[in-house]
Amino acid sequence: MAEQQAAIAISPDGKTIATIAAARLTLHAGDGRTPARQYVPARNGAAKRYGSVCWAPDASLVACGAADGSVTVWDVRKGTIRTTLPGSDPVKTVRFAADGQSVWVSTTTADGAPRRAVRRLALNGETSEIDADARGVSTLAPHPSSGDACAVASSRIRLVKGTERRTLPGAHATFVQCLAWTKDGRRVASSADARE
Repeated sequence: MAEQQAAIAISPDGKTIATIAAARLTLHAGDGRTPARQYVPARNGAAKRYGSVCWAPDASLVACGAADGSVTVWDVRKGTIRTTLPGSDPVKTVRFAADGQSVWVSTTTADGAPRRAVRRLALNGETSEIDADARGVSTLAPHPSSGDACAVASSRIRLVKGTERRTLPGAHATFVQCLAWTKDGRRVASSADARE
């Protein structure tokens, strides 16, 4: 029986698709002819359950966020785990910062409610936590050129940079599900429940 895919991400160069299912990362070549490559971490205790995946800007790394709160960063050129960043709450969203040296993470409670803080995890192990939105953070999108700035969302969009918070005008009636920046970083688009 085939595993259900939990998330998908297309590499920045558009040549490879990353999918995750349970504890398996699979890379599919965009040409449709090259065999898929699978990456499964060694079992040290309970198996991971990945729920979010993203590519580094240079397409050399893939980060997978897990239900145990950890983020596994794979070096996809070598086929090895570069690092595993610890955490305790289930990962909702993981995204690389523009510099490729850290990831932004939003998490949930055990019952799936979004947490108000986001974490910025450097690949060297440094961690910072930012109180982003009292309503909870449903998703996030790092700024495309500034490694320390990120758009976060509940039913509203907020920009966070260091200790600064700025709420953008307007709001959705429900939690935002998707955020995306324009390439130049001047605009951010959001999408919530389809009934809006």
